[in-house]
Amino acid sequence: MIYQQNSFWSILNYEEGKATYLWGAIVVLPVDAQTSRLYTRSYNPPAPWISEIISKLSYDWMHFVMERGMLLGIKSRAEGTLGSDMILQAVSNFGWIVATVAMLAFLFLRRRGWWWGLLPVAYAVAIISITSDVWSAMAGFLWWGVIVAGFLAFGRGWWKGLALAIVFVVLTFVLASQPHIAFGIIFLLITLGIVGVRFGSQTQANKVYVNSSTLST
Repeated sequence: MIYQQNSFWSILNYEEGKATYLWGAIVVLPVDAQTSRLYTRSYNPPAPWISEIISKLSYDWMHFVMERGMLLGIKSRAEGTLGSDMILQAVSNFGWIVATVAMLAFLFLRRRGWWWGLLPVAYAVAIISITSDVWSAMAGFLWWGVIVAGFLAFGRGWWKGLALAIVFVVLTFVLASQPHIAFGIIFLLITLGIVGVRFGSQTQANKVYVNSSTLST
């Protein structure tokens, strides 16, 4: 064994520039003088059929998303393109921050049900305490915040919307080359759209009130 963390991962084999073995084999094979192909393989021991079904519905697709992101990150670093989209990254980061602030306002400026906002906050605090990763904490807060906010706004009927949200999140992870940037931009557009609709509705209500007051005088 070459390396072992106190908590989880162990590197069982390593060959510089060619291969490593973590949860499975990660191997680089040359194609020509300028190109290489990166492979990753995992092995799951046989399990009862019910465990296989649960794994495919829960763990397998998340593991696929994680490995795909890892391989794309390695590709960007090897090709020297990591950080080439600084403008999109800045817009995305702004979107994450705006969405987090908007969610905090929605959850805790309510007269009723604001205490439910403590659930996503507690989840975010737990992530920060374990990983010290602020962006992961924001992602966890927004995920649970969307669930809580949906039920507070729409009641039990939010189950249907939540199912669509889960499908949308999975598709974004699978289709977007950089999901973090994609989610940040999506959050920004959604937040600005909601603010615009609320502002427009309030403006229209004020106009109606003013017109009614004018007619009554």
